[in-house]
Amino acid sequence: MSSGAAIVTCRAHGIPVHEYTPLQIKIAVTGYGKADKDQVNSMVQKLIPLPGKISSDDEMDAIACGLTCLASVRG
Repeated sequence: MSSGAAIVTCRAHGIPVHEYTPLQIKIAVTGYGKADKDQVNSMVQKLIPLPGKISSDDEMDAIACGLTCLASVRG
C-alpha cells in the first residue's frame, strides 16, 4: 500500500494522520537537524528500551517518527 492510500484510508476512518519531515524527526530525536542515520539510531536506543535488535532501517525510522509525534504532542 502506498503512503497516499494509507493516509486516505486512515482519514476515511477518522484516524488522525501526522506527517513529519526528516529534518523534524532529526531535531526531535537528536536535537540536531543534520544528524546522520547512525546518530538517530543511537539516540532512539538511548531514549527507549527496545525489545531486541532492530535490523531494518524502516523499523528504526518508524520508531523515530513515533518519538517525533510523541514530542510534538507533549509540546
